[in-house]
Amino acid sequence: MPGGAEDLRNFAQGFRVDGTLVLWGIGLAEAARLFGAAPRDGRPVAQFLCRDVAGIAVLSGELTAPQVDRPVLGASFEIAPVPQALWRPNHWYDMLKAALGEPAAASRSDVPPHADASGCVTFYARWNGDDCSIGLSIYGAPRTVLGGRSIGTLWLGWSEAKAAEPFIAEWRERCAWLDGCAARLSKLDRFSVDEKLYPMSSGGYHPVGLSAEIAARRASGLVLHYPDILLTPRAIASKLTTRSFAIWTSEADGIWCASTAWDSIAYPIGTPVTANWAEILAAKGPGYSELGIRPWGVRSGDRSREIAAAAQRLRGIPGVTVKHHEGYNA
Repeated sequence: MPGGAEDLRNFAQGFRVDGTLVLWGIGLAEAARLFGAAPRDGRPVAQFLCRDVAGIAVLSGELTAPQVDRPVLGASFEIAPVPQALWRPNHWYDMLKAALGEPAAASRSDVPPHADASGCVTFYARWNGDDCSIGLSIYGAPRTVLGGRSIGTLWLGWSEAKAAEPFIAEWRERCAWLDGCAARLSKLDRFSVDEKLYPMSSGGYHPVGLSAEIAARRASGLVLHYPDILLTPRAIASKLTTRSFAIWTSEADGIWCASTAWDSIAYPIGTPVTANWAEILAAKGPGYSELGIRPWGVRSGDRSREIAAAAQRLRGIPGVTVKHHEGYNA
């Protein structure tokens, strides 16, 4: 059975935990079942006890994915203290360096005065592969974790672009379908906002002006993290700016859609959908209005009439329930 340095060098294909090989591309639920674990409360995270990862003694592991039904993108393992390490990073760092070569980044830092040493990272190193990365973090003192007291964490990450490959064609087909719906547009209402809108991405929002490379990376992120978000058809995007959005229908296709200039979310007319309209009044912070059909959403200024009008427009669509929330920006 492969192990130790050989497993470290093969992290591009997957990782071996307690003798079980986990290949990149496996879905979170399936990977969790290998170790008797399961995502909790619908969250795309699974934790479990384990003892060994590529010859490194560990206490527990955690698998993460963008969604429960999407591939594992990250795995982290709490490292067990061993006598030969003497509470220094060199033991694990030397092991990784011998197998992987020089790291792409490495740094040391002191524990700040009066800080909890167990909550601090005093050494960090990262190795980058073509489609995966490996990181090592060493704590300033042992930290209580699932399985005992850990001295650090081994981090593994996989490429979003690779993870998205099995899903991207179907997503692009849905984007093309929405393009067709937009060509049979029956009604479009535009609304203005005070704050600039931006394209969504797995990391939050991208700046306007997407290069082909960034657009491809954004598509992979949407497919994995927000698969219900589709690219806004050009026929709709051409009618919008960075400070406007639209609610439109295609009666011929039986759908309605909410769109910014980049991102759209669509539903069959009559499907039960909840939209959240929030009016947050100024307090310690400024007031603002939001309209969201998760994960799609827009924001504008305090008590925005445009957001209110858009909420009213949604109320007129069969199947849509608009929940109104009020509060203070405390």
